[in-house]
Amino acid sequence: MKRTIITSLLSLIALFSFAQGGNVQKASKSVFTLTTFKADGSILATTHGVYCGAQGEAIAAFTPFIGASSAVIIDASGKKAEVEALYGANNMYDMCRFKVASKATTPLPIAKTAISGKAYAIGYSTKKAAITPLTVKSTEAFKDKYTYYVFNEEINEDIEGCPIVNDNGELVGLVQRSKTTYDIHSTDAKYYSELISTGLASHDPALQKTKIRVALPDDKEQARLMLLMIDSRTDSIDVVNTVGDFNKLFPEDIDGYSAMTRYQVSRGNIDAATASMENAIKNVKDKDEAYYEYAKQMYNVVTAMPDSMESSWNLTKAADLAEKAIAIKSSPMYKHLLAQIKYSQLDFEGAKNIFEEVSESEIANSEIYYEIAQCKSQLGAENKDVIEDLNKAVEKCPKPLTPASAPYFLARGITLDAIGEHRAALKDYNVYDTLMYFRASPDFYYTRFKCEVQLRQFQQALNDIAHAAFLNPGELTYLAEMASLQLRVGRYEDAIKTCNLCLSATEEYADIYIIKGVALARLERKEEAKESFKKASELGDPRGEENLKKYQ
Repeated sequence: MKRTIITSLLSLIALFSFAQGGNVQKASKSVFTLTTFKADGSILATTHGVYCGAQGEAIAAFTPFIGASSAVIIDASGKKAEVEALYGANNMYDMCRFKVASKATTPLPIAKTAISGKAYAIGYSTKKAAITPLTVKSTEAFKDKYTYYVFNEEINEDIEGCPIVNDNGELVGLVQRSKTTYDIHSTDAKYYSELISTGLASHDPALQKTKIRVALPDDKEQARLMLLMIDSRTDSIDVVNTVGDFNKLFPEDIDGYSAMTRYQVSRGNIDAATASMENAIKNVKDKDEAYYEYAKQMYNVVTAMPDSMESSWNLTKAADLAEKAIAIKSSPMYKHLLAQIKYSQLDFEGAKNIFEEVSESEIANSEIYYEIAQCKSQLGAENKDVIEDLNKAVEKCPKPLTPASAPYFLARGITLDAIGEHRAALKDYNVYDTLMYFRASPDFYYTRFKCEVQLRQFQQALNDIAHAAFLNPGELTYLAEMASLQLRVGRYEDAIKTCNLCLSATEEYADIYIIKGVALARLERKEEAKESFKKASELGDPRGEENLKKYQ
């Protein structure tokens, strides 16, 4: 009797295997083992996953990637391949989509509809994979279009991360372990499609938990944004791979070469940067863009670090590159760069002429009128003529105003101040301070202080000079100016305190002894005043002796 039961059970298992073989067993070719490694090469974690795309796209749990520096997979045929990059991850559902360095994959199609009855967990094997039948215990909808499954069966660690498929062999999800029970659960495989790379993916809190690089986005604009996020802190191998991916997808686009050049410049490798840009000129479809980008990068480097760069990058060569771009395409953007280069070469007349030409184009903005004003100032133009261009710069500022517009108000304020239009100048200074969120430099507050003194707005002036001194306590001129104004408005005690504060930093400041002496004398403290005047005299200031005689 017992033998008959066993024989019948084996027959049922054989029948089950035969029934599902065509649709389900085929899915085992898509399963792989995943092993992640620490920076020192030691194993961090192992799990399973499945291919879901023809270009090496794959999915697995995200937890094994946390803290990983590298990862490899071994597919059902026993072939090993490296994990190249991550597309996206979700901590809550412990899921990850990534790219494997292998195109010889067997992707598993994703089920379009939810299941309600039976399913099958496909194990990993390089021979014949084990199939575990599952029954749905409960489901829960999320994000209106996805399903979260809980199955009746308990998990076998050997199948964690393996695919769960329907009768058609389509992927329903991956075998996941519950944190509180041994139940098998799974997140809808369709949700993995939302795990895509974006230009800002490197700032994703989940992806920052792994050292494996983020995959380049498929969308061109997002890919460009990712290239812009590359900086000197980015791992050099990641830069090479990311730029390499971009150039494969968009081989005639300048952005990949530009990103590589920026990175090489940030590392001080001008020879490599030169090679990258020369390569761009050879390969990029729009040669004008290549010449312009080369000129721009060279100009930025030379003006930012003029004493540290090699002579192969200089303003003369940058101008030549800009002119080559203009010869191909007469773009106002290219001309604007050439004008900036000429300004840096001290060719103010040449720069002004080009800036004025650009001001008649569609890219005319505040910066260009500001640059025209700078050229005119350098050429000795009247301040009234300069103000006309600064007025245009201010008029062109986008509304509402932002900190980006602050320099134009400051420049106009300084010019108005110079021609005695102090009230109009103060108005611009106040706008500037507001746009800077009241966090301007001490020099600015000193400049506004002097304007306020001219307008006899002494309290505001004292507030500004005190703020300048607070921001830069090492600049004793601010304390001297404050003490002088306190003396002027009759705040003698305050003047003496300010002088003492200054003298605590240095005893070699004759002006301070004079101010202190006068304040003491006004308070009828003549003996102390004489001591102060005597100190000034000893420092070589003739006013010390004059005041000693005056208060004798």
